[in-house]
Parts: sequence; C-alpha cells; structure tokens
Amino acid sequence: SRQMSLGTRKSASSCETTDRQKQSVSIEDTKSDISKYLDLHLDAVKIAKDNEREQIKSGILHKSNGCFLWAKLVLDRLIQLHGFWAYRKALDEFPPGIESIYVRLAESLSDASRRSARELLTWVIMAVRPLSLTELHAALHLRDEYELNQDIDATLTLIQRDCHDLVHIDRKSMVQMRHASAREFLMRRHLDDEQYPSAFFLDKGEGHRALALSCLAYLTSSEMKRRERRKMSALGSRTERSPFVAYATRYLYHHITNSSPQDPEILASIASFLRSTNVLSWIEYLAQNKDLETVLYTAQALRVMLKKKSQTDLMLGEDVVILDTWSLDLVKI
Repeated sequence: SRQMSLGTRKSASSCETTDRQKQSVSIEDTKSDISKYLDLHLDAVKIAKDNEREQIKSGILHKSNGCFLWAKLVLDRLIQLHGFWAYRKALDEFPPGIESIYVRLAESLSDASRRSARELLTWVIMAVRPLSLTELHAALHLRDEYELNQDIDATLTLIQRDCHDLVHIDRKSMVQMRHASAREFLMRRHLDDEQYPSAFFLDKGEGHRALALSCLAYLTSSEMKRRERRKMSALGSRTERSPFVAYATRYLYHHITNSSPQDPEILASIASFLRSTNVLSWIEYLAQNKDLETVLYTAQALRVMLKKKSQTDLMLGEDVVILDTWSLDLVKI
C-alpha cells in the first residue's frame, strides 16, 4: 500500500540561542539591522525634536534585545499614537519578550474580533500549504453564496485590523505568519490559562477538525456537482467554482487523518459526501488535474480512521459501512 506523504512544518529558531558567544554576535548584528530599519521608518512616528527621536530609537533598540519582530511590532503601535509622551508611555508599557506582545495583541481584541481572528489564524497555521488571499476569503465564507467577484474587503480588514502583527500578505498574495514564533506561541498547550486568560490559543485536533468539516462542506455543496449538471449563468456560460476548490479537493485527506476518528460529526460528514454524486465530481476534478494519487491518499486516510475507531468503538451503523466500502473502492480507480 502507498504511504501518505503528509507535509510537516519546520519550526524556526527563536530570537535567543543557547550559545552565549553566538548569542552576543547575533544580537549585535540584529540590532544593527533594527537600527537601519528604524532610521528608514521612524519618520512615520511624528517626532519633531531630534533628541526625542533618538530617545525613542534607543528605547526600542534596548528593549528589543535583538529581536527584529519585537521592534517592528512596537514601531507599528507607535505609528498609531500622537505625541512624544504617548510614545514614551507606550514604549515603557511594552514588556520585553515576544510572548508578551502576542498576549497583549490577543487581549486588545473584542470577543467577536477574537473569534474571527482565531478562525483566520487556524486556517493560516493548520493549512497544508499557504493559502492565497482569495482562497482564504472563500474558506472563511463557505456559508455565503460565493461569487468570484465578491468583495474581499471583510477578510482584508480582518487581517489588517486584528491580525496585522501576526499575519501578512506576501508579494504573491499568499497569506503567511509574520514569524515562526507566533505559530509556536499559539500552539503551545502547556501554558496556564489563568496566566493568559484572554489569549486565543489553538488546539491541533480542533483545528484539523474545523478544516476537515470546511472541506467537506464545500465538497458536498451544489457548486461541486458534476459539470454537465451545474447551472448555467445568465449569459449561458458555466459558472466558475470557488478558488477554494483546489485546496478542498486536494487536502481533505490530510485533515481527516489529523482529526479524531471518534468524532461523530466528522464520520457523518464524510459518509454524506461519499453517498452523494459529488464524490464523482471530486474524482473527476482530480483526474482533470492529473492528481488521482490524492484518491489513494484519501482511501488510506479512511482505512486509518476506521482502524483507530475500531480500537474503542463498535463498528456499527450505515456510516461505517459507507466509509469501509469506499475505502476499498477508491483504490480500484
């Protein structure tokens, strides 16, 4: 049987290193880069007097401890303020250490904004590959009636207003985490909730569950029906599928594999998809894109899921039969 090649993410090193000598050199080198960055961008902070400008620059350099991201996040915050004493107060209140910055960001959001930001961050962190802005927008609005020309201002606003210090859009319009430390911090499960009461930490299992259900929601939607059965637009041309189609068809298996096999909603959603004619549309789409290997990966994901489930549950019910049947049939395609 084929082995699934599931992508893993490499964790980046933190701003600190265990070797004291290397740490000293690294911090001084980084401080030099930070100083050059501040020289270029400090004009955006309206400081009239040279001595006040120098105080702010020196304060950022000193408290950054050579962590470029910390300096950038603080500068971004100062740009939003007005007046030298407001800058000094904000700089004094920013505690050293990148974790404190993330907690501060989380606590600054309202409950509604925190929920939206958490959903967006779940996609950015848990997705197998970086998503484009249009893919991410489609994923976040699966319940809406999606159109290719739909305004994506809502997603842009979410990124720029609530997640700007954590997420950025690169030159290829891919949505990425600004720094590996943000991902590591948000995924740390050993943190005491009482210590960080308002932060929005992510759970790996819950994240993959959410993404699996989103992929299944799209794959069972009317938009995914076979092409000859899909509605024609008013002009007589076929309606285009969502930008999310490539991700949902290709990576459903990955999120199934990383979800709990005991989850009844996951089981029912997979069975519903396999019962529908949309499963043929899914196979057709993969064949057209020369990606039938994904069908094999999905079959193996189903077999693994059923095997894990059998270790704790009785293998009863129509949904179990459907998954078992398709796990065998898919490998014959």
